[in-house]
Amino acid sequence: MAERQRRSFAQYHGAIATRGEPALAATLAAAWRAAQGDGRELTHGFHPYPARLHPLLARHLVAALSRPGETVLDPFCGSGTVLVEARAAGRRALGSDVNALALLLARQKCAASSPAQRARLRAAGERLARRAYDERIGRDEAPEIDAIPPDLAGWFEPHVLHELDTLGRGLDHERDPACRAALLLCLSSLLTKVSRRRAETDAAPTDKRIAPGFTARAFAERAAELSDALAALDAAARRAPAAGLALADARALPWRSGVATLALGSPPYLGTYDYDAIVELRARLLSIPLAAAQRHEFGRRSQANAAPAAAARDYVAALRAIGGELARVVAPGGLVVLVVGDSEAGGRSFAAPELLDEAFAGLPLAFAAAAAQARPGPRAPRAGRAEHLLAWRRHNPRPSCRT
Repeated sequence: MAERQRRSFAQYHGAIATRGEPALAATLAAAWRAAQGDGRELTHGFHPYPARLHPLLARHLVAALSRPGETVLDPFCGSGTVLVEARAAGRRALGSDVNALALLLARQKCAASSPAQRARLRAAGERLARRAYDERIGRDEAPEIDAIPPDLAGWFEPHVLHELDTLGRGLDHERDPACRAALLLCLSSLLTKVSRRRAETDAAPTDKRIAPGFTARAFAERAAELSDALAALDAAARRAPAAGLALADARALPWRSGVATLALGSPPYLGTYDYDAIVELRARLLSIPLAAAQRHEFGRRSQANAAPAAAARDYVAALRAIGGELARVVAPGGLVVLVVGDSEAGGRSFAAPELLDEAFAGLPLAFAAAAAQARPGPRAPRAGRAEHLLAWRRHNPRPSCRT
């Protein structure tokens, strides 16, 4: 079964408009242009995650806006895209997120590893896949499985469920904690692909023809892929320190004041996703709690559609608190660079620069530059909407970031 290509908004290559400091604006525009290809280098491609920042965009900005040895912070790190690129570029990487699944994934994607650890991962993946495939032969009936909650069992064909269960039981006997954690995420990476769910961001059921043995083979391939990816990251990062990660709300960052030279990340877009709902199937199957994400997530689509004006006010309030924290943890003269898109909810349109301008008013963050990329293509058919790279310097307030 061919894997569907994962794309980001940045890959639609709309027209780019810049403003602000010429050199910095040109750097931001070049980052949009750099976001070409599927961005599966290093550890980026082995596990899906909704609304990931394009790795090549992150790579360009980390290289252009920080120097080796400096600290790059992503306060909405998600699956760790910015952190991987920061480590590969020889920077110290710090990241936080309210989603426990995101933190688990980011920690694995940024992990340092030895040749022996990577060989163990590959061998264990092959061994568990072979066992799952062998046990599946002649077993077309629905298996009796205790590990899968009954209300989720309908998401999988019986033979797929059996292979998943056999792989999961095999993982329970893996003695190496690091190897087990990596293999668990390899299994997690396949769940949507082998389920009846239409896509990561679309829970609608659909018919998929998953051949017997496909899940086991894909698991072994994913373990080998992760092993190779970790080797590539290790070669690129050399002596870069391990990433610092925290389960934390960006409105209350756990990092000391002035720690970062560059804060780079992408906050939730107003009214675009309910992240906890997107990852619920995977989180429940992996027994990962989402209570913190449900409590602290802002800009939720369901809330914005129900009450857009109130959701916009709450969104601005959240961004203001986040801006205050970014102004604290970024050293004077450092940069805050955010990727955020215009949005629509409840029949109302919201321009991202206006929301951020209101949120950051009066904070010691001086607007520096912006590059807006138009959003043509199937995901954004309405004209006039754009995705924005907005940059501020840690300084005294300056002119508005509005056009």
